Amino acid sequence: MTLPQSLVIADEKAYYEQALALAEGGMYTETPLAAAWPGYIPKHYPMGTALWLAPGIGIGGPQGAFGVILLAWLGSWLLLRRSMGRLWQAEAAALCVLAFPPAIVISRHLMSEIPSLLMLSLWVVACLRLWEKPAALPAFAAGFCAGLVVLFREANLLLVLPWLVVFGLRNRVTGFMALSGFALALCVRLFTAWWAYGDPFYLKAPGVGFSILNVPANLPLYLLGLLVFLPGGLWVAWRYKGPWQGSWRLGLGLYLGLHLTYGYAGNHDHWAEGLVLGLRYLIPTLPLFACAYAHYLSSSAPLLRWSRHWALAGIVGLLIAFGYGLDHQLGKQQLALRSQLIDQGRPICEKPAWYEYCSRFYD
Repeated sequence: MTLPQSLVIADEKAYYEQALALAEGGMYTETPLAAAWPGYIPKHYPMGTALWLAPGIGIGGPQGAFGVILLAWLGSWLLLRRSMGRLWQAEAAALCVLAFPPAIVISRHLMSEIPSLLMLSLWVVACLRLWEKPAALPAFAAGFCAGLVVLFREANLLLVLPWLVVFGLRNRVTGFMALSGFALALCVRLFTAWWAYGDPFYLKAPGVGFSILNVPANLPLYLLGLLVFLPGGLWVAWRYKGPWQGSWRLGLGLYLGLHLTYGYAGNHDHWAEGLVLGLRYLIPTLPLFACAYAHYLSSSAPLLRWSRHWALAGIVGLLIAFGYGLDHQLGKQQLALRSQLIDQGRPICEKPAWYEYCSRFYD
């Protein structure tokens, strides 16, 4: 099975075009599209994802973009696996990163969630190191990683902010170093926003609102993700008694609360899409769930601790093969639809409905 040959999700075009422009030494914005399409909201996302994709495109062309996304996914697992083994002798807990169905599918797409996962994995690893050895350098690293998460998605800030505030206030020297690292990383975000959009405080309009009225519609979907796709995940996270338990649980609660009120569930075309596009917002939370699973396995289920537990690895492998197979077929269908439109002489670059079909990815 090859890397994807087409762009399936509309947002992928914006990320790819921006990354390609960076790889070529330029900058891509959708201001012309906004002028041509009344009411269109430009997909001017934070620059982190494009910066992550650009080296892959520079080295491997269009396929290189998918390669670095896959690298971020596997890298997140390896980072967490090592930390879960060192602290809890529960390397198997990191498998939740590979087994979570939306992460399996999104690891084949050019979206912000997988790079966010990698950065939050680095933050969790740095925090665990800081817990083991309180010192200035790991504190700075943890704070710096906490700041870099907003380079990919602004909502990521909710996951790290409670930890940053609590740690910064309770610890004089190391807290100052963590806040300094965070401030430096925040400057990176401000600079890239100014560089790309001319405004260091630029925030993309969400296009979809937030309301408590959205909770009843979103709750069943999120319960499926938090209890089934992450088996007993919500319960395990609630029982977590490990490092930074209070601030991490608060961050997770704030993040989940925000997305429960979000008016987008990803199922506008088909209910199955919501299982991926709606629940993809849980992908950045996986490092915290990995810690919760590791703590649980170390104290309650010692037979599941070891990475040599091949039954779990086998199940994960089957899930990945199944998810990749389905997504591969979807990509082939998308490529065929694009070819059909072109053969019919349809103006694919003139209508928002065909946005992802008109991309330099296919040049």
